[in-house]
Amino acid sequence: MNELQKYIVSCRRDLGWSQNRLAREMGVAPSYLSDLECGRRSAPTTKIMERFAAATKCNRDLLYYYTGRIAPELQGKDSSVVEAALAEFRKIVGESE
Repeated sequence: MNELQKYIVSCRRDLGWSQNRLAREMGVAPSYLSDLECGRRSAPTTKIMERFAAATKCNRDLLYYYTGRIAPELQGKDSSVVEAALAEFRKIVGESE
C-alpha cells in the first residue's frame, strides 16, 4: 500500500466511516473509492482530491504531496515557493530531502 492509499484509508477510518459512506459524501461510486484504496486506480484527479479533502477535512496538501503534484494555488509560483512548501511537507511526513 503506498502513502496515498494509507492516507485515504486512515482519514476514512478516523471518521469511523465505511467506504460507502465516504463515497456518498464525495459523490463517487463505492467501487471507485475501493479501487483507490486498493491501488487498482492511479492517482485521483484534482477534482476527486478536493472532494475527498472537503468530505473528510483531511489535509488536502498532503493529498497533493502523496500524488506527486502541487496544489493549484502553488502552480505557476516561483520555484523557491514550491520548494519551500515541499520541504515543509517532507518534515511533516518524516522524509529526508
